[in-house]
Amino acid sequence: QGYIVTFPDFDGSVQRMWVAPPNLTALPGGACPEQGCPAMLSLHGAAVGCGPVWGKSYDLTPGGFPYPAWLVQPTNRFHWGTDWEGPGYDDGIAALAYVDAKLPGASKALQPKLGVDMDRILMTGHSMGGHGCFVFSVHNPDKLLASICAAPWTSQMRYAQSGKSPLSDMFSDGVMKARMAENAADYLAMNVRGVPFKVVYGSRDDNVPPQEPRYMAELVDAFNGRSGSTLISEIPKAGHWFGQNAPEMAEFLSNHLVPKPGHSSSLPLPSLPQTFEFTVPTVSSFGTKGNLKVLQLSDAARPGKLFVRRCAKLSMPSVKGGVSGCAVHAADTEDAGMRDDLWHIDTSNVRRFRFLDPPVNSRQLPQAIVVDGSEMNVSEMVGKQHHHACLVRQGTQGVLPLWKVCKDSTWEKLQRDGPQAGGGPYHNVLRKTRLCIAHGSGKGLADLAVHLANKLYFVSRYAVPVVDARPGRLHVPSVCQAANMIFLGHPEDNALLDRNRCAFPYVNFHNQSSSGFTVAGRVYKGAGV
Repeated sequence: QGYIVTFPDFDGSVQRMWVAPPNLTALPGGACPEQGCPAMLSLHGAAVGCGPVWGKSYDLTPGGFPYPAWLVQPTNRFHWGTDWEGPGYDDGIAALAYVDAKLPGASKALQPKLGVDMDRILMTGHSMGGHGCFVFSVHNPDKLLASICAAPWTSQMRYAQSGKSPLSDMFSDGVMKARMAENAADYLAMNVRGVPFKVVYGSRDDNVPPQEPRYMAELVDAFNGRSGSTLISEIPKAGHWFGQNAPEMAEFLSNHLVPKPGHSSSLPLPSLPQTFEFTVPTVSSFGTKGNLKVLQLSDAARPGKLFVRRCAKLSMPSVKGGVSGCAVHAADTEDAGMRDDLWHIDTSNVRRFRFLDPPVNSRQLPQAIVVDGSEMNVSEMVGKQHHHACLVRQGTQGVLPLWKVCKDSTWEKLQRDGPQAGGGPYHNVLRKTRLCIAHGSGKGLADLAVHLANKLYFVSRYAVPVVDARPGRLHVPSVCQAANMIFLGHPEDNALLDRNRCAFPYVNFHNQSSSGFTVAGRVYKGAGV
């Protein structure tokens, strides 16, 4: 059976999810493997509430959830939320982490039998959740057992026609498209090459046109290099909504969650293809492919790409000091536990990357890599804190880029789109940690702070404290001591902003009479500033 669980989300706000523990009857010994049972992350559609209506939609019999996996169904922080993008995506990640850490609902006696294998995830979702299913899949392909997405759409640009205005100039159009690239599953379809993938939809869907899931299937097929590699089920005479226990869903879920007779260890992950690519628009929200984790982009406004060719056995360099060649290429069907001698990695707009350490369970690392012509041993990076591959010289006409192993971490706090600096100010404020709003004494600022806090609550269930930062009245509550802050007002009427103005050396605040400021030589002042 399942139940509602409350948990602290990434920003400290209390959110809800529906959780069902694994059905252990299909497992040897009536217990999860040593590494734990897989997680089945299930994402709801628009206007679907958290509770048994959605939670029990996978049940095949009155006996309850039928699969030997943890069912995790977060809320997207609201019935509509953010299309499982941004804070909605973070909500799903936080829900998985909470179930892994707390095993909610499991007694102490049962907890040893009910661990969570966070390296084995099956993705599913319906409608808006089908889009979320796509988004999570292209973000975290390394840990996917499989993905089955129902009545899904691929991207806001295609489905909702967002950002398409005939009046926008090329720069405005570029900003809008860059903003959507992180969650554009059609643009990122290459990331799920090699992952068992299925789309399901009703033949009479009048909400999400059937060509949407078929479009994604065609894209994944193209990157797999094989027509029909993505499974497609069209349910005759079904509309937009249908049960997640439909045979077209249940058979796929059973095939990828129920172990074969005699199998008692963790379920095998899909093997890495002989060649694959991994596109990363923003480093902070993307996971890994082949244990490769992009740490920083050369240009944070453009996606980075890694192109990988696996080599199972090396040949000797043809000349002394030359780069090793490949004698035997790895096969797509090779066991994921085999370790390759060498990977050739070509990069585009990537400045730093590393291998996940420790690696995803059963995904072996290569012994050596050649990055844009620079060869290095993987042992130089693995098991050593802060060691990573870094670009020290850009390539030019006739000159290859130069990569080496870097050993420092100072760049993380300073360089844009690094692990600590993040993907930009708005990204940091809304998606990293707890959030507070501090207002000054200017006209209407207190009302504006409450309005903004209420809007954040309405859109995505943020619980945002409002701090009165007027001079002489400043008191910062403990909940905001380590929070991200939104400042409203001028340093002369906002004591907290005045105290922290040295954190913004790039902003030149004018005197209060003009109530303006200058950034990068551009002056902003006037009514409403």
